[in-house]
Amino acid sequence: MTRSPRARWWIVAIAAAAAVITACSSTTSPSSAKGPKQKGGVATLSLVSGSIPTYIFPFVPSQYAAYPNPQGFQWLMWRPMYWIGDNNNPGIDYKQSMAGPPTYSDGNRTATIKLNPWKWSDGSPLTPANVAFWMGLEFTEKANFASYTPGYFPDNVSSVSYDNAADTVTFHLTTAVSPEWFTDNELTQIIPLPTSWDVTAPGKHGNCSAENLASQKSSCPAVYKYLTGQAQKLSTYATNPLWQTVDGPFKLTAFASDGHVTMVPNKTYSGPVKPSISELKMVPYTSEDSAYNALRSGNSVTVGAVPVQDAPQANAQGQPASQTLSGYNLSAVYIPSVIWAFYNYHNTTLSPVFNQLYFRQALQSTINQQLYISKALRGYGTPTYGPVPVRPVTKYVAPSEKHNPYPFSVTAAKHYLTSNGWSVPASGPAVCVKAGTAAGDCGAGIPAGRKLVIPVLYPSNSTSNQVIMQQWQSDASKAGIVLNPTSQAYQPMVGSMAACRTKTGPSCTWGIGYIEGNLSTGIYPSGENLLAGGAGFDLGGYNNPTMNKLIKQATTSPSLASLYAFENYAVKQLPYPLMPTPSWTINAVASNLAGATPFNVQAVVTPENWYFVKS
Repeated sequence: MTRSPRARWWIVAIAAAAAVITACSSTTSPSSAKGPKQKGGVATLSLVSGSIPTYIFPFVPSQYAAYPNPQGFQWLMWRPMYWIGDNNNPGIDYKQSMAGPPTYSDGNRTATIKLNPWKWSDGSPLTPANVAFWMGLEFTEKANFASYTPGYFPDNVSSVSYDNAADTVTFHLTTAVSPEWFTDNELTQIIPLPTSWDVTAPGKHGNCSAENLASQKSSCPAVYKYLTGQAQKLSTYATNPLWQTVDGPFKLTAFASDGHVTMVPNKTYSGPVKPSISELKMVPYTSEDSAYNALRSGNSVTVGAVPVQDAPQANAQGQPASQTLSGYNLSAVYIPSVIWAFYNYHNTTLSPVFNQLYFRQALQSTINQQLYISKALRGYGTPTYGPVPVRPVTKYVAPSEKHNPYPFSVTAAKHYLTSNGWSVPASGPAVCVKAGTAAGDCGAGIPAGRKLVIPVLYPSNSTSNQVIMQQWQSDASKAGIVLNPTSQAYQPMVGSMAACRTKTGPSCTWGIGYIEGNLSTGIYPSGENLLAGGAGFDLGGYNNPTMNKLIKQATTSPSLASLYAFENYAVKQLPYPLMPTPSWTINAVASNLAGATPFNVQAVVTPENWYFVKS
């Protein structure tokens, strides 16, 4: 699956288990190509500049965690232990996973998994040592892993036992957990690593895959340093022997830093679906327009993204109302996710403003989600009302998220401000005229004379981004909130925002960052990866003790009431500006290619399912 340059920020796990879906008609895709199966053939995947692979090592730090590094590149070669998504159905697919369902004991303080028979491309079997390698990095280098949130995995693991004879791994936990949550959100992070990577230098073996923590603590930092150093050498990706040992369906044969990538099937792949195509090529384009022009030419791209502005208007199900590209079937891909912009709570000037609930309510009231969906997204989008996706409908969506708690209203936005010490002029920024902390005052840390002028970052590589920013800027200005947008290239922008997650400094002067990236909420959407203090994918530095407590309760109690309590609080508190969640992409699939639809719900490229049909 290819990806539009819009909406690419993505966390490894995604939302909502399949068994609880009650409605998912919006994900219906056109049927796949029909005809006799053809063995072989070269499939070409188009990429747009800004969405090309830049990092190969699967233990990914935040600055490299954006799409396509994990889902569109690494996971073709190294699979997570638990595979999420059976075609377009969310949830763990145990048939494609490296381990069976975990068993829980000791009052849900112990989880044991049994590995399935699986082989590496060098012929060696998957063993508990491959899991131990990952856990060694988790324990010693957790601060360098994008999905790490303090207090959660691996902090909630007191020890791990490995039984090589039985091929089992047992996690001993610090407290009782919700089994559904621990399986879906924590164990899905694990990617078994080949022990051939356990080196600190060429020919110098480490002990990071040792099955005891003491040995790992003494060795893993050096192993991590070596592997990340090798991962910085993009020109060697296809020739470095390290990266040739894989357990996924494909192996890398060519890689260029400009985005030209070639892969061939891994002949020893242990998964249930073996690749049929003979080669996968990723081809970069400099812009959405150039990538779309390649699709229109009809002779060079097998699967590619159609820019929203070039797609036909969506129908009521969020799918293309017509098929307008000759030789291709168009399909909008929706993944369970949410989208919001990020306040920079480490901006020392603006954080006192962002800390005020009334301000967050005022700004949210200037966001016209339905207009953005119809005007900028051409109908390919879903409103976002809180921290849990409302599409597809699941048992996880609390009643408070089933309607818009802060509908668009410039009048309401003005009222929030004028009721709390601000003067809103006919034009220009609102001004704090009543400093203080009493009721009706501007609030702690906001001096008299402070003006509501906020610098905003947003990605430069999408027309829809520009349309949304222009509309938001116009509507917010009517309420006295002056947004000063600056567009930047996507990956550098995300990197600079990630660098400010836990600190202040001269480079952390941005006020709001709108990355328009699909944020996963975890299969069990308890919020720890987005809104808990120190969450690896919280780019704004939000930290609220009550929120932290409610999230912790949602992860330890199997009751939906605990999850709903977290959701209700998050809906009320509005940690970040909620934006409409667009379709992940609008894909064009060559009419002679089968198996590409329905798309994986993780937004993962799965070309092992693809095959050409004879005309």
